[in-house]
Amino acid sequence: MSQRIEASQGRLDVAEGRDRAEVVTVRLDGEGRFRDVAVLEAWSDEYEAEELGTAVVEAFVAASLSRTEQWGSALKDLDEEPEPRTRPLPPRHEQYASRLEELVGESSIDGVAATRGLIDQLESLQQAIDLAVTAVESRSQARSVGQDRQRGVEVIVDGSGGLVQVIVDPDFADRSHAFNISRALTEAITNGLAAAASESATALSAVDDLNAFAARVQDPQTMAAILKPDVFHS
Repeated sequence: MSQRIEASQGRLDVAEGRDRAEVVTVRLDGEGRFRDVAVLEAWSDEYEAEELGTAVVEAFVAASLSRTEQWGSALKDLDEEPEPRTRPLPPRHEQYASRLEELVGESSIDGVAATRGLIDQLESLQQAIDLAVTAVESRSQARSVGQDRQRGVEVIVDGSGGLVQVIVDPDFADRSHAFNISRALTEAITNGLAAAASESATALSAVDDLNAFAARVQDPQTMAAILKPDVFHS
């Protein structure tokens, strides 16, 4: 399944979304990243300046849905094709179980010491999970702000990179050409998304710690040190 998901990524193209009046278009690139906003000059025939931001959010959501639909279609197409060749297993000497067996050897294991080591690891894992869950929950409630250089547009982005709100200064909208409004919107959203990503990288360090812990316990050398602490050192 993972091979099909990877293959489907290569079949995704630019995704577009529009507001209900079709005067605002948001585009995402083939990787699903925000690319730009295009506002038609006719926007003022459909919306008051105070309403333009809502139309942009609507178009952004539509673009995200379009991306999801593309992915679903790509997976469906792949399901109708022959099964991909399964990746070969790594050589036996690289497999976890055989490598651990080689490290531990045939000598007896001190059951008390091994059990104590496993319990310590489980407690550390539970602590890492608790910290990661707390960090994710906290970040999901966080908000980041982005503006264009002229401060004609301000956007609010949630912790997962979703566009929550777009505020367009009415005076800026009324005196600006649609091209300049589009550029300001693109800049503000880009800055908001960048701020959210930067803040998430710091706030979600506990998730990185959990991933690092998981990687360590998947290392046969680490497990050998848990099972035979008198022989190996973590």
